[in-house]
Amino acid sequence: MASHARYTTLDSSNRRFLELPVAVARDDDAAPYDPDETRWCAHVCDAASPLAGLYAFAASFDAVRDAIAETAWAAITAGELVPFGLSADSLAGIYVVATTCEPYDGEALAAAAGNDAA
Repeated sequence: MASHARYTTLDSSNRRFLELPVAVARDDDAAPYDPDETRWCAHVCDAASPLAGLYAFAASFDAVRDAIAETAWAAITAGELVPFGLSADSLAGIYVVATTCEPYDGEALAAAAGNDAA
């Protein structure tokens, strides 16, 4: 059985949590002309994670962060991570380590860099 130390962290009370690195971004393609309809996408971005490729969609950053945690916990309670030495009995919960993604237009960046050089 694989060691769970690679995927987990301990809190100050010595409880073990699955550490889940997640990239979060606005999915503007869902409704490109209506910002009120924009949804958010989150996916596990560590290829070595036992949950690599897991994703979720929701209406806000907070909601998508919650959704990915809930989906991950469902996989854990279903026993899908037992081969990695991880189960609901061995974990106190999940730490979602979220990073956001923002596209930057090349022309705007070039203009900004030109202004900084002046």
